[in-house]
Amino acid sequence: MKSPGTHLEGEQVLYVGNPLMEKYMDLNHYQAASKKIVLLPGSRVQEISRLLPVFNALAKELTEYNFHVVRAPSVRSRWPKKVLEPNITIEDSEIVEVTKDAEFALTCSGTASLEIALLGIHRQWCTKRMRYFARYCKTTCKRSLHVPAHPYYG
Repeated sequence: MKSPGTHLEGEQVLYVGNPLMEKYMDLNHYQAASKKIVLLPGSRVQEISRLLPVFNALAKELTEYNFHVVRAPSVRSRWPKKVLEPNITIEDSEIVEVTKDAEFALTCSGTASLEIALLGIHRQWCTKRMRYFARYCKTTCKRSLHVPAHPYYG
Protein backbone atom coordinates (compact mmCIF):
# COMPACT_ATOMS: atom_id res chain seq x y z
CA MET A 1 0.00 0.00 0.00
CA LYS A 2 1.80 3.12 -1.18
CA SER A 3 0.67 6.69 -1.04
CA PRO A 4 2.11 9.60 -2.96
CA GLY A 5 5.19 11.18 -1.43
CA THR A 6 4.68 14.22 0.72
CA HIS A 7 6.99 17.03 1.62
CA LEU A 8 8.05 17.60 5.20
CA GLU A 9 10.19 20.68 5.71
CA GLY A 10 11.58 20.38 2.22
CA GLU A 11 12.31 16.64 2.38
CA GLN A 12 10.58 14.01 0.24
CA VAL A 13 8.82 11.38 2.37
CA LEU A 14 7.36 8.16 1.03
CA TYR A 15 4.81 6.31 3.18
CA VAL A 16 4.84 2.61 2.32
CA GLY A 17 2.20 1.34 4.74
CA ASN A 18 1.76 -0.37 8.07
CA PRO A 19 2.00 -4.17 8.31
CA LEU A 20 -1.02 -4.31 10.66
CA MET A 21 -3.14 -2.22 8.29
CA GLU A 22 -2.31 -4.62 5.51
CA LYS A 23 -2.89 -7.71 7.71
CA TYR A 24 -6.36 -6.58 8.85
CA MET A 25 -7.47 -4.57 5.81
CA ASP A 26 -10.56 -6.60 4.93
CA LEU A 27 -11.51 -7.89 8.39
CA ASN A 28 -14.28 -6.76 10.71
CA HIS A 29 -14.64 -9.01 13.74
CA TYR A 30 -17.18 -6.92 15.66
CA GLN A 31 -20.40 -8.77 16.47
CA ALA A 32 -23.08 -6.88 18.40
CA ALA A 33 -24.62 -8.75 21.34
CA SER A 34 -22.27 -11.73 20.96
CA LYS A 35 -21.53 -11.68 24.71
CA LYS A 36 -17.83 -12.20 23.91
CA ILE A 37 -15.28 -9.88 25.50
CA VAL A 38 -11.59 -10.14 24.66
CA LEU A 39 -9.08 -9.20 27.36
CA LEU A 40 -5.54 -8.35 26.30
CA PRO A 41 -3.37 -7.90 29.43
CA GLY A 42 -0.06 -7.31 27.64
CA SER A 43 3.19 -9.24 27.65
CA ARG A 44 4.81 -8.41 31.00
CA VAL A 45 4.28 -10.92 33.81
CA GLN A 46 4.18 -8.22 36.49
CA GLU A 47 1.47 -6.31 34.59
CA ILE A 48 -0.52 -9.48 33.95
CA SER A 49 -0.35 -10.42 37.64
CA ARG A 50 -1.88 -7.06 38.54
CA LEU A 51 -4.55 -7.21 35.81
CA LEU A 52 -5.86 -10.78 36.20
CA PRO A 53 -7.63 -10.05 39.52
CA VAL A 54 -9.32 -7.04 37.90
CA PHE A 55 -10.38 -9.10 34.88
CA ASN A 56 -11.57 -11.84 37.24
CA ALA A 57 -13.70 -9.37 39.22
CA LEU A 58 -15.18 -8.06 35.96
CA ALA A 59 -16.06 -11.60 34.83
CA LYS A 60 -17.62 -12.32 38.22
CA GLU A 61 -19.83 -9.26 37.89
CA LEU A 62 -20.77 -9.78 34.22
CA THR A 63 -21.63 -13.47 34.34
CA GLU A 64 -23.69 -13.32 31.15
CA TYR A 65 -20.51 -12.60 29.14
CA ASN A 66 -17.74 -14.93 28.01
CA PHE A 67 -14.25 -13.52 28.52
CA HIS A 68 -11.26 -14.56 26.44
CA VAL A 69 -7.80 -13.64 27.76
CA VAL A 70 -5.12 -13.70 25.06
CA ARG A 71 -1.74 -14.92 26.33
CA ALA A 72 1.23 -13.43 24.53
CA PRO A 73 3.72 -16.09 23.37
CA SER A 74 6.51 -14.49 25.44
CA VAL A 75 4.70 -15.15 28.77
CA ARG A 76 3.00 -18.50 28.25
CA SER A 77 5.63 -20.44 30.22
CA ARG A 78 5.60 -17.84 33.03
CA TRP A 79 1.83 -17.23 33.18
CA PRO A 80 0.68 -16.44 36.74
CA LYS A 81 -1.20 -19.23 38.50
CA LYS A 82 -4.61 -17.74 39.35
CA VAL A 83 -8.02 -19.27 39.94
CA LEU A 84 -10.32 -17.65 37.40
CA GLU A 85 -14.06 -17.39 37.03
CA PRO A 86 -15.70 -20.14 34.92
CA ASN A 87 -16.64 -17.63 32.19
CA ILE A 88 -12.96 -16.83 31.51
CA THR A 89 -11.03 -18.77 28.89
CA ILE A 90 -7.27 -18.42 28.48
CA GLU A 91 -6.36 -18.36 24.77
CA ASP A 92 -2.97 -19.13 23.21
CA SER A 93 -4.10 -18.23 19.68
CA GLU A 94 -3.33 -15.05 17.77
CA ILE A 95 -5.45 -11.96 18.38
CA VAL A 96 -6.93 -12.25 14.90
CA GLU A 97 -8.31 -15.70 15.77
CA VAL A 98 -9.57 -14.96 19.30
CA THR A 99 -11.39 -11.77 18.31
CA LYS A 100 -13.77 -13.33 15.79
CA ASP A 101 -17.32 -12.27 16.71
CA ALA A 102 -16.19 -10.18 19.69
CA GLU A 103 -18.45 -7.51 21.09
CA PHE A 104 -15.85 -5.62 23.12
CA ALA A 105 -12.18 -5.67 24.15
CA LEU A 106 -10.12 -4.29 27.00
CA THR A 107 -6.53 -3.75 25.91
CA CYS A 108 -3.44 -2.88 27.91
CA SER A 109 -0.89 -2.31 25.17
CA GLY A 110 -0.63 0.12 22.29
CA THR A 111 -0.08 -2.50 19.60
CA ALA A 112 -3.02 -4.61 20.78
CA SER A 113 -5.21 -1.49 20.86
CA LEU A 114 -4.30 -0.75 17.25
CA GLU A 115 -5.04 -4.34 16.21
CA ILE A 116 -8.44 -4.30 17.93
CA ALA A 117 -9.32 -0.95 16.34
CA LEU A 118 -8.36 -2.24 12.89
CA LEU A 119 -10.58 -5.27 13.46
CA GLY A 120 -13.54 -2.94 14.07
CA ILE A 121 -14.11 -4.00 17.68
CA HIS A 122 -15.24 -1.50 20.28
CA ARG A 123 -12.46 -1.29 22.81
CA GLN A 124 -11.05 0.54 25.77
CA TRP A 125 -7.39 0.92 26.59
CA CYS A 126 -6.67 0.49 30.28
CA THR A 127 -3.61 0.58 32.48
CA LYS A 128 -3.10 -0.40 36.09
CA ARG A 129 -1.50 3.01 36.63
CA MET A 130 -4.95 4.57 36.43
CA ARG A 131 -6.32 5.48 39.81
CA TYR A 132 -9.39 3.38 40.59
CA PHE A 133 -8.52 1.01 37.74
CA ALA A 134 -10.90 -1.82 38.65
CA ARG A 135 -13.94 0.44 38.95
CA TYR A 136 -12.96 2.21 35.72
CA CYS A 137 -12.73 -1.09 33.79
CA LYS A 138 -16.10 -2.27 35.05
CA THR A 139 -17.87 1.01 34.37
CA THR A 140 -16.30 1.45 30.93
CA CYS A 141 -17.03 -2.11 29.90
CA LYS A 142 -20.65 -1.97 31.02
CA ARG A 143 -21.31 1.36 29.29
CA SER A 144 -19.48 0.45 26.12
CA LEU A 145 -21.36 -2.79 25.61
CA HIS A 146 -24.41 -0.74 24.65
CA VAL A 147 -22.63 1.43 22.05
CA PRO A 148 -21.99 0.04 18.54
CA ALA A 149 -18.41 -0.08 17.28
CA HIS A 150 -17.31 2.08 14.38
CA PRO A 151 -14.38 0.78 12.32
CA TYR A 152 -11.89 3.40 11.22
CA TYR A 153 -11.74 2.31 7.61
CA GLY A 154 -14.26 1.21 5.01
